[in-house]
Amino acid sequence: MSNESEPGVELSQGERGWKQRFRKNLPFIVFIAVLAIYTSYLQLTMRDSLLQLFLVRNFFQVVIAALVIATMKNVFGLRTLGTFGPAIVALAFLSTGLLLGLGLFGLILVAVFATRAALAQQHVQGAHRVAILVSMIGVIISTVTLIGLQFEQHELFYAVLFPVLISAWMGESYVEETVRVGWGPPTLDLAGTIVALVISFVVITQDWLVDFVMANPTSWLVIVLTNWFLGTRIRLRIGEYFRFWGPIHYGGDGPGPGDYRGDILTMVVRNRDFVAKYNPTGVMARAGKDAVRKLLQPYGIPVAKTYLTINRQGEMDSFRDWMSIHNTFAIKPDRGYGGEGILLVKGGGGYGHYDTNTGVLDAPAIESHVRSILDGEFHDGGDSALVEELLAEDSSLRKIAPVGLADFRIISFLGYPVMAMMRIPTSSSGGKANLHSGAVAAGVQISTGMITHAVLHGNAQPCHPDTGDVILGQKVPDFDEILEVAAEAQRLTGLGFAGVDVCLVAGRGPVVMEVNRRPGLEIQNANAAGLLRRLRIIEELPKREKPVEERIELAKRLDSGGWQMPHEQSLEPVAKKEEESPSEPQLEQYSVAAQHRIIPRDFYSGKARAIKASAILLVLLIGSLATVVSADSPDLMTFISPHLGRSEWAFIMTGVRQLNAVGFTGRGITVCIVDTGIDLLHPDFAQLHLAAWWDLVNFRTIPYDDKGHGTAMAGIVAANGSLKGGAPGVQLIIVKALDSSGKGTSENVANGVHLCVFPGRGIHGADIISLSLGRSSQSTGVQDTNVYDAVAWATSQGVFVVSSAGNDGVQDDGDVELPGQVPLAISVGAVDLQGHRPVFSSIGSSINRTDPNLKPEVAAPGVRLVSTGTGSRYVTVTGTSPAAALVAAVLALILEARPSLRPSGNWLNLAVMKEALARGADKAAGQMLPHDPWYGYGIIDGPATLSYLNS
Repeated sequence: MSNESEPGVELSQGERGWKQRFRKNLPFIVFIAVLAIYTSYLQLTMRDSLLQLFLVRNFFQVVIAALVIATMKNVFGLRTLGTFGPAIVALAFLSTGLLLGLGLFGLILVAVFATRAALAQQHVQGAHRVAILVSMIGVIISTVTLIGLQFEQHELFYAVLFPVLISAWMGESYVEETVRVGWGPPTLDLAGTIVALVISFVVITQDWLVDFVMANPTSWLVIVLTNWFLGTRIRLRIGEYFRFWGPIHYGGDGPGPGDYRGDILTMVVRNRDFVAKYNPTGVMARAGKDAVRKLLQPYGIPVAKTYLTINRQGEMDSFRDWMSIHNTFAIKPDRGYGGEGILLVKGGGGYGHYDTNTGVLDAPAIESHVRSILDGEFHDGGDSALVEELLAEDSSLRKIAPVGLADFRIISFLGYPVMAMMRIPTSSSGGKANLHSGAVAAGVQISTGMITHAVLHGNAQPCHPDTGDVILGQKVPDFDEILEVAAEAQRLTGLGFAGVDVCLVAGRGPVVMEVNRRPGLEIQNANAAGLLRRLRIIEELPKREKPVEERIELAKRLDSGGWQMPHEQSLEPVAKKEEESPSEPQLEQYSVAAQHRIIPRDFYSGKARAIKASAILLVLLIGSLATVVSADSPDLMTFISPHLGRSEWAFIMTGVRQLNAVGFTGRGITVCIVDTGIDLLHPDFAQLHLAAWWDLVNFRTIPYDDKGHGTAMAGIVAANGSLKGGAPGVQLIIVKALDSSGKGTSENVANGVHLCVFPGRGIHGADIISLSLGRSSQSTGVQDTNVYDAVAWATSQGVFVVSSAGNDGVQDDGDVELPGQVPLAISVGAVDLQGHRPVFSSIGSSINRTDPNLKPEVAAPGVRLVSTGTGSRYVTVTGTSPAAALVAAVLALILEARPSLRPSGNWLNLAVMKEALARGADKAAGQMLPHDPWYGYGIIDGPATLSYLNS
């Protein structure tokens, strides 16, 4: 039998490529298919159960926030302190509100600065320093909480929900970055963090969006696919468009096909098409400075001499002994980047003081720097510290780089050098070749070794900023040898794509300092040219081994030809011609020409355009905030308050929504609210049935609310719009007995109770009276027994009177507040989202009381409930006041279901109801049984109470 393929059976190149791509993507296809089947199953079969996910809606807010932040970082190029730290902090803003949250975040930064300043000379080890910062932030947050409790500003209490560890880490990162590279880049990261916080908060407070994602599992698949698409298909970030404005529009290699921005190597393309494709994962993991040097040295590649490698804190004694007899050396983090963490010790002696690139330091300070390296301050997850020889720069470079030690970054790809940059230290960079700190980035032409372009912080810099000497047109000595060393170093490490850092050392020539497996992109601005086309051309070259000299020669020929794809026959090497050095007049002429030859006037306008664009976006953002705050839109929250759906947990916890789901809305039941009034202009009251209105303060005939508290209580009971109250079908009687300060006389409150029972001719009296007030509550200051007598009389008529237990839990007087002290009244304490008692909820006394009249009777949610406010706004309310209003709504639903328990002229119905409330209440975790002085008989449960009544 023949082994030859039959005609027509051989696959075409396109078919082979398609099959290869399919096999490569098969795991992802299977993953998406399984997820699609699972989410579709949930969507079709478990829609009712999905509503219960309301209790964990924070998870979906995290998912949405993560998508928003990932989009801002990958599409817009936004830089933040940490990747998803802003998402966690934005979740904390849901409890504190935006303004308070931003204030706390700023306060945390101030605390970090102050603490770091106090520790500056103490050389505290990194982990313990962060632990001290966490402790101080805990002190700050506790202080804010105590202030809130002391002055009854309950919003401040939620400072305790702020993520202390993440906030401390973000503050520490910001301060540490300012120490290493100055204020500029870290402040931009901080600004990006604040932008990410605000935008994430705005998005996750869009209730309709969170509810949609929560209730539609197929949207989970959409979110995964959106992240996949943005993470694999976005090529040029908006931030990179401004960063590389010059090379995009005026590239030195000439126009390419289509828009020239296609020549820019962006971070996404670098990572996806070159780092991931040509740098094996195992090699990447081993490519630290020390490992690379040990690999290169046997092949004759010149590298810096390593004296010591310190891997753990226990090796510090050996370093201390070694340092006592050496006074010139360099300390570097093994896996640091951007020149960060490098300490150059230039002289000194013994255990005294040493001259360094950061000033005079003593031995403990140098040891502290080493410990910082080991703790991972310059590389996440810890690092090793390298103690190396201190290299001296070759004298031939002194005219170009008179300060510090300059180095050359060579981008080498598959053994070919494709772009070069000289990093020239300055006094502002502390003598380090660190671009972020103020070093000059000078592009070096591959074919000539001439500096043709130079930038400092993104702006043209034709001369050295310290000396004024011309940089442009200078020829780099031994440049061919630098290229050869860099290309071989890249090839020998096993990395296909790398940035090789080379120094020209006195007496030694080129020395490899580092092989960077994920080189930065600023080299494109330094050369006023894009890098991507050069890499693509090298990819298309024939894959055959060539000596390094041939590779260098070919790279130089491609560079001199403007990096256009050559013909096959032109790829062979040609004899190298001796190049004459330019004379001084020629050099000066070339310098002037290089400065003006191809660089248009607006080449450097990208930075200015970015600033203008940022300013415009900031104005639009502020304008949109102002519009939302002033628009009084019923569907948009003010940015001070959280969003509407955030208090749905309260209605779920008490069983209100379960009763609503079976048709109970409080229809036919009358609830009377004695408070500060009501603002009927709120859109959520458009369908409200107002049975009667009485103003005992200013005697106005048109309903109003000059405080807002009464409107909020009415919203919890009967709102029916964007916000859904517990019993939207009830009719209300509103009695304004409290003034604009939230206070009222006992006579007015007592008269209000009477008006609730007998509101006027032809008007049915109240079934339920809601009194969210008390002697020391945040609403009123009732002084004598008039209210007690009025409430006792109302309950004797069978009217349900629901009263707040009071908010003096911090300085408790030992009993619930009046009028909740009346035996047949229902006194209500508060719980939070977790069913725990907040510290402000008042205690009840059992003296001279028996079941079921022990105080308080029940507890209900009363922490940060969103409700209606004046002027069509929404507000958050905290305390036993909203808890009492919520219990009034629950009673309305129960009375609708059991109308026989409505008032009938005696108190027997109250006794039956109170017994059912006690039996049906959910027992809070840790509460005393059968009655607890804070939780009462438990957290009110409407369906369980109704079930007991029906049994």
